[in-house]
Amino acid sequence: MGSKVSLDDVLKYVDGQRDFVIELYRGFIPIKALAPENGGDGEWDRANYLLGVVRRYFDEVRVIEAPDNRVSRGSRPNIVA
Repeated sequence: MGSKVSLDDVLKYVDGQRDFVIELYRGFIPIKALAPENGGDGEWDRANYLLGVVRRYFDEVRVIEAPDNRVSRGSRPNIVA
C-alpha cells in the first residue's frame, strides 16, 4: 500500500493553489455563459477558456456536446477530463 497523506498535507497543498485559482477565476468569471432560458447563447465561450486550462493538466480531455437548437452553436458543451 502507498503512504498515507494527512489532512494537514492536503490543506497545505490546497492553500498553495490559491494564486492559481484566483487567476483561473479572473479569466473565467467575466465570460458570459447563460442558458437560453436566461437569455444567453450557452456556454461555449466559457468552455473554450476552460479547455485551454484543462488541457495543460490532463492527458485526456473530451468534450461531449449536448444538442440544443436554442443556441447558435447547436449544442452545449460538457467537459470531461
